[in-house]
Amino acid sequence: MVVRPPRESQIIDRWFDSLSNQQEEVSKDELDKLGQNILKEINKKIDVNENDLSIPLNKEKIVHFDFRYLFKIAAVFILGIIVVSILVLNKSNINNVQYSSVEVKVKEIHLSDGSIVWLKSDSKLSYPEKFDQNSREVYLEGEAFFDVFRDVNRPFIIHSQDMVTKVLGTSFNIRDYKKDVEKAVEVLTGSVQVSLNRESGNHESVLLKSREKIFYNKENPDVVELLKKEALVVLPEATKELKFEEVSINEIIEKLNLAHGVKIRVKNQKLNSCKLTADLSYEKLDVCLEIISRALNAKYYQIEDQIYIDGKGCLN
Repeated sequence: MVVRPPRESQIIDRWFDSLSNQQEEVSKDELDKLGQNILKEINKKIDVNENDLSIPLNKEKIVHFDFRYLFKIAAVFILGIIVVSILVLNKSNINNVQYSSVEVKVKEIHLSDGSIVWLKSDSKLSYPEKFDQNSREVYLEGEAFFDVFRDVNRPFIIHSQDMVTKVLGTSFNIRDYKKDVEKAVEVLTGSVQVSLNRESGNHESVLLKSREKIFYNKENPDVVELLKKEALVVLPEATKELKFEEVSINEIIEKLNLAHGVKIRVKNQKLNSCKLTADLSYEKLDVCLEIISRALNAKYYQIEDQIYIDGKGCLN
């Protein structure tokens, strides 16, 4: 038997009276029984102090229940919910950035680490506003060309529909539309590790180097076609706009390498600090090299797939 203290009994009785006024179909006996059950559960969950208990001669326990305990528990519970909610909302505000390209025109996106992504039509890229200290991860739906800033301590990982592509610093193109049967990764510079997300659970990895391309067909998942030295990456038009005003040779060469898919290096490191003003947009590679060489009083030559610029240094 549970004996209710007078004050708590009045509060609960008034609450049940209000319920009975709203729901006449519930009998008074049923409400009283429900009240008894609620009080039993409260008595079980509240840690009652021994001083709050008195045992009369009939050995029935009389529990003096203080509602302040309940209010304290409720306050702590509500505070916990508020703190967790703030943390979750804060995290989502920091991490969730999404960019979609539904137009034919390519969208240029600059990431926090210095990497650049050219998002192609009917594609979507999700990425954090700021990458964490250990990794750089983005999510791609569709097709994009990546020029990844090199960071040996933080690999750059692209999750797409049927592939996971991992790099340190390189330039490459990923085509992985959900609607397409054939998927492809083409590497322009550097090296790329591609893992295939097969339904069988066999996540095979393939290492691609410069000028290599991999084909993956969902209808024939056991066959992976690798083309070496034949990859022809279709570069975004934005990479071919090469207007420079007092820009260092080192930066100009980086842009030329990306725009033309070549490897240009400077033999004399003093040339890297030289600055040049020129418009090389949509010019052929040999024309660009001739303009740079004349401006620096240097010369250029090619050994296998490597192009070198050599000279004494800046003219002024």
